[in-house]
Amino acid sequence: MGFIYDVYKKFSVDTVAHNYLKKHVDEYIELDDEGIRALQACLLEMLKDIDIACRKSNINYALTGGNVLGKIRHNGFIPWDDDIDLVMMREDYDRFKNEFYKSGLSEKYLLRGPGCKEGADYRCMKIYKMDSVMEQAFPKNTVQKKIFIDVMPFDYVPDNIFHRKLKNLWCTFIIVALGSIDFKENFSSELKNEMKKTFIGRVNIFLRAIIGTLFSIIPLQTWYKLYDRAPIYKKKTEYGTVYNGKLLYFDEIVPVDYYYPFMDCDYCGVETKIIHKPKSYLAFRYGDYMKVPDKSNRETHIVKRIEVGN
Repeated sequence: MGFIYDVYKKFSVDTVAHNYLKKHVDEYIELDDEGIRALQACLLEMLKDIDIACRKSNINYALTGGNVLGKIRHNGFIPWDDDIDLVMMREDYDRFKNEFYKSGLSEKYLLRGPGCKEGADYRCMKIYKMDSVMEQAFPKNTVQKKIFIDVMPFDYVPDNIFHRKLKNLWCTFIIVALGSIDFKENFSSELKNEMKKTFIGRVNIFLRAIIGTLFSIIPLQTWYKLYDRAPIYKKKTEYGTVYNGKLLYFDEIVPVDYYYPFMDCDYCGVETKIIHKPKSYLAFRYGDYMKVPDKSNRETHIVKRIEVGN
């Protein structure tokens, strides 16, 4: 399974998409400083609404990912950052799927994710602002073209190393199957044609075609639910993982107190929460996190059109 996954990700969809966009950059726009500021302001308004709803519903959440880096290194957003990532302990993450509608958030926002009423188009929950437009230059047909905030679950992991490795194997199988079916059903022919130009790309397509065809007897939305449930471990332990992180299940494992208990913080004037040991988390994730990367290594979205709405 490890070998198959290594080959599978060797020429990943994200890499192919990035290379494809570089060749077709004239078709898209990259947000300038004014556009990024407008998008960040919109995201902060969304965060305010989510914070109010979560406090009312007694849902515990926190900023994670690049927003933690922004808070520590820049005392706010990373200047070029264009998204917000939130994390919830698994119990609150599952409860939020129902509390979202009770809290009134559904009047302005759309919730999609594994096990959500509206179905999923990605592996974690996304909260979309309904009157907005953000048409990303990303060749996947099912993604909502709206401004969004990601919400990811934090799960405990087994103390027993053998049990932990079995969990990792199961999670790896699920993501390979899900990714193959999603690629087969939802990604554009333009992207696939780009992949065919290299040997490893053709191997990648071949593997995805076989795996996607073999397992597509089970509907994609069911695979999203299987993915969502795969990392769950109900016993509280000293270590946990954010399965939706870029490093996936095993390599995202950290001491629970890196994340929890969440702490109150001010983020660009918004009352919110942040993970418990942000500097320990950042050292784990980024190494020398105070070093500002050069422009070529900065992560941003490339979009066709953006409207922040009211």
